[in-house]
Amino acid sequence: MIERTGTRKYTVADLYKEAGHLVREEMGAMKNKPLSPAEETKSDELAKLISKMVLKEMKIA
Repeated sequence: MIERTGTRKYTVADLYKEAGHLVREEMGAMKNKPLSPAEETKSDELAKLISKMVLKEMKIA
């Protein structure tokens, strides 16, 4: 997770990056082996979609 340190402001790009990392990590754990480049790309797209949905629900973006 992103740790809050000081007064640093986080951007939507930071959210996408962290969400992508978490989704890749979970998908790799479910698969029990590293993801292929195509799977990594798809997991990044999934993470971005989920992030957009969360931001929309929070009425931030």
